[in-house]
Amino acid sequence: MFTTNNPSSSLLSSSNNSPLVISLQHDTDGNLMEADSVESVLTRSDNTNQSSNSSSSSSSNITSMNQQTITNQLPLLREQSSIYTLQVEPVPNSSTTKLCLISKYERDIPVYLMVNNCTFEKLIKEQQKNATIHSVNIDILRKIALLIRRAIVTDFEKSIWLTHLQCGTGTSQLCDVNKCPRYSPFILRSIILSTKIIDISETSLTNETYMIVVQTYLQQLESRKQQYATELIKITKNITNYHLMIEPIIEKFIRQQLYPLHIETIYRIKFICCEYEINRLKVVLDESNLENNQMYQITLLCHSLKAYEQSKQELLLLTHCVEENKDLLKMSDMSNRISLSLDIKMMKNTNIRQQFIEQHRKNLNQYQNSIQKSLLDLAKIHMNDKQKLYDDALTNFKQNQQNLPLCQQFNGIIRNTIDLLLLHITESLRALYQLKTFALLGKIPIN
Repeated sequence: MFTTNNPSSSLLSSSNNSPLVISLQHDTDGNLMEADSVESVLTRSDNTNQSSNSSSSSSSNITSMNQQTITNQLPLLREQSSIYTLQVEPVPNSSTTKLCLISKYERDIPVYLMVNNCTFEKLIKEQQKNATIHSVNIDILRKIALLIRRAIVTDFEKSIWLTHLQCGTGTSQLCDVNKCPRYSPFILRSIILSTKIIDISETSLTNETYMIVVQTYLQQLESRKQQYATELIKITKNITNYHLMIEPIIEKFIRQQLYPLHIETIYRIKFICCEYEINRLKVVLDESNLENNQMYQITLLCHSLKAYEQSKQELLLLTHCVEENKDLLKMSDMSNRISLSLDIKMMKNTNIRQQFIEQHRKNLNQYQNSIQKSLLDLAKIHMNDKQKLYDDALTNFKQNQQNLPLCQQFNGIIRNTIDLLLLHITESLRALYQLKTFALLGKIPIN
């Protein structure tokens, strides 16, 4: 296992063949971070036997590379505030209570179900031909909608945490090898430390600890879902034709409102799977006893690919925004307001004054379009530069392999592992920008 906040802890060997450190950074609630890094970060940590290699320029370059952390500023996931908190729940058949983890999506009442919001009430009024739904008090219908929503959210949460469980127990369906490593994604560390769900120091966290938290939370989710179902039965048992005439309408409405969360859930699972796969590939490389220079070449290749793919996705995002008529730059209110001098205000010819104002606004629009085009041009130039660096790194990587005797070249397993590693770096970045595009435009364009 490896962490982002203590790279030296990953140095499990005192040999020259130090492991490749691959890490994902998140904020305290488990979201991928914007300020430092959101996707997987590869860096090389060689602290062993550096003094004996200091005379070599090659080793010196490797050391310089190892001291750098490869970070990228990527868009943050839709929610930035804390997702998970603790709440007190009663223990069944007991007078005691317990602290349970809960997602804010499950805990909070959404705006559209608030009493002072007309969205839900408008939906009910639109069901003019449904006499059954109009016979039920609107507050009862809101409570039904809230319970249905919470049950659906628990299903979303279960799908995410079942993925954690599969990764932590080495039973991930993504793993197509006989022996899958057990790995708990870094998001679990963030959740445990931010919520303090267990009283344990950061250094004491193990995969077994993570799995206890995961299994406990899955049990709590299942228990709460059963509670919601029981409450629904109590509320609806005396409502005629509830399952036939009311439930489908409310559930369809709730699922429409939860569609953004549904999309985010899909991508959170994808991020977890990418992190797991990167860790699995890291294990394969670590167990291959590669030389320092070989590990350095792999790190350099991953570094250049990430920089290129990020610049590519940034350009695509900007292009999609322009195509959807989204202003990349907004003029300030001060720019749009014209302070006319007293002499102009006193002009009797109002047509001239109006033409002047319209010309001003036209010039502003032209300026804005020009600036947006300049921004896209700069982003394209930046992408082309990064692409050239990656192409050069890939060419050098292949050339270095070809220059070696056949017995010293990477075997098929190593080559396949490197290809998969590059693929998952690319996929993680694409997924992040697709989610960002969805948050901005309400859809995910096909790249």
